[in-house]
Amino acid sequence: MVGDSVKATVDGTVSFVQLALEVGSWRRQTMERAAAGLGCVVSVDMGGRSRALVQRGEMRAFSGGGLEVKLAAVRGLMDGRVHTLAVSDGRSFANVRVDSVAAGERVYGGGGVRCEFEVRYTQLGA
Repeated sequence: MVGDSVKATVDGTVSFVQLALEVGSWRRQTMERAAAGLGCVVSVDMGGRSRALVQRGEMRAFSGGGLEVKLAAVRGLMDGRVHTLAVSDGRSFANVRVDSVAAGERVYGGGGVRCEFEVRYTQLGA
């Protein structure tokens, strides 16, 4: 599976192997208002607000401690700030907020340890 994957970085510093990236559609926000005596509703389009991104990846390290350091770097991105996600296939997603990071089971073998993980982002603004 890793052979078909691409590299991804967040803010050019946190790097990992990306196995999958799901990009949701933009959600639009509207404001609906009705007025007495009118037989309709006025709808004000507030534009695109956000979309969800779900990224699955894999991290590898020579030791369990090294893997924890790498995972801590990803978890450290859950700071409420916006970041930039860049994928080696040329796609880039600016203004992404990291909402959650979930790490899978650690697999030991060969020259180290690896685990799959999932990061959920919200991309702000259209």
